[in-house]
Amino acid sequence: REQAPEVHGQGVNEGKGKPLTSEDFRFTTKKDTIYVMRMGRSDKQTVTVASLAKNAPNAKVITNVTILGYKGSVQFKQDHHGLVVEMPTDLIQDENATVLKIS
Repeated sequence: REQAPEVHGQGVNEGKGKPLTSEDFRFTTKKDTIYVMRMGRSDKQTVTVASLAKNAPNAKVITNVTILGYKGSVQFKQDHHGLVVEMPTDLIQDENATVLKIS
């Protein structure tokens, strides 16, 4: 009987993939809201989502960014590098992911 493949992060990847890190992003949308899941934890003070740059194809102006589960305000800017989000120093990060709600 064959052993089950090793699992890393989301889903079965037959042991060939690498574990997800804070450099990995997953995206989903609901109406005009984009949810960006930054996988894992990070000590970096900012998160840059390059695909949401001002000059990206189909770019939209971003007016609000919140972090799910965080009550405070979140500072951000959208420039030609991407959406740059300042991570609050008092944010308690989940070890699996941090979710940005973007509108």
